[in-house]
Amino acid sequence: MQVSSLNTYLTGTTGSRFIYQPAKQPVVLDSKSGLYSASMPGASANDTGEIFVYSKNRLAAGKPVSETAIILQNTGAQASDNEYFTLDLDVENGDLAKLVSTDTGYDLYVYSPGGGGAQAADKYSFDTAGVLKEDGHKSLTALELSSEEITTKRDLDGNGVVGAKLLNKEIASDGVSEKGIVDAVGGLYQASILGETMFVVGAGLDRSKTIDAAQSVLKNTDGTTWVPDDLESYSSFKATLKDGAWTVYGTNGDATVTKFTFDAEKKLVGSPELLDAVKVASAEKSMSRDLNADNIFGLQVAAQAIDANGGLYKGSLMGSDFYVVGSALKSGTKPSSAVDTTMALMVKNGNETNAWAVPDGYEIKALVKDPTVANKYAVYTVNQDDAKEIIRFDFT
Repeated sequence: MQVSSLNTYLTGTTGSRFIYQPAKQPVVLDSKSGLYSASMPGASANDTGEIFVYSKNRLAAGKPVSETAIILQNTGAQASDNEYFTLDLDVENGDLAKLVSTDTGYDLYVYSPGGGGAQAADKYSFDTAGVLKEDGHKSLTALELSSEEITTKRDLDGNGVVGAKLLNKEIASDGVSEKGIVDAVGGLYQASILGETMFVVGAGLDRSKTIDAAQSVLKNTDGTTWVPDDLESYSSFKATLKDGAWTVYGTNGDATVTKFTFDAEKKLVGSPELLDAVKVASAEKSMSRDLNADNIFGLQVAAQAIDANGGLYKGSLMGSDFYVVGSALKSGTKPSSAVDTTMALMVKNGNETNAWAVPDGYEIKALVKDPTVANKYAVYTVNQDDAKEIIRFDFT
């Protein structure tokens, strides 16, 4: 309702104009838009009823309200009980109300920090006359609130940012506080909206002024925000982006690595995959990432060769040992020097392929390459108690 219409009504009944009287403190709910809390027109001094007034001109207690101001009103059955739109705001405990003008009227956003972390946000839509639209109320999810903030360019929940807010994450090793950076190289971050923690992806989000979580959040197959089960059991996460799809690798406290695959819409695909050492070494080399946070790319190669002349070295990863053929192999301290299991000696048992192991009581004496056939080798092992007992293993 425009105040000019109210004044016409008041003049015909009471002979007065709508005089602004604050309902409670603070009187200005949203200084940017001009949203005020006011006592109902004609209310007595003891009446605590609160209405919302939108005015481009500053309102002052005891002064007439501008005739171009808008009073927000109810509609339908609500209007029969109370013509004016009212809410029980607890501003002193953090409730916020923000008003945004649109092409079709006004949107009122109400945020409540709640108790025990039960934050909530609601959107009320009004027409150009300030009347609540049919089905004009919507409770917003965390992702919806993020999108509304991006669209309106307003901080609707008062957390100091527009869109999702990166978490402050304490790094125990040096005490440095990082802004939700989980894997800056891969573009993986943790953010929070309405008290809900989520993982968002994108390059340089820690330097971005706004983060639209609805566009960047990793989701479950049903579209809900994704967070791995037993989140606290993971010591680190790494992310990679290939052909428009994201993959997240989580390292558990026991150094196991779990792979989470997402499609182009950032939805989880299938079930998490627990990777063995072969797959981790391969992924670290192909993705140029240290996925299990051991500061080594691929296998950790022993400093001393088993057979330097033949080119046989021992590598290890995640508790598994491999015998790898190569020349002057060293642990990959940078992506370009990563050693995977491509040239490791392996044994195929049915559908399974496992790392070859030296028989108990034996030691490797030499690796001999076949000079006529590429990638064909013979490994000679000697009984530690009887040097005359030699077992030869052939690999192709």
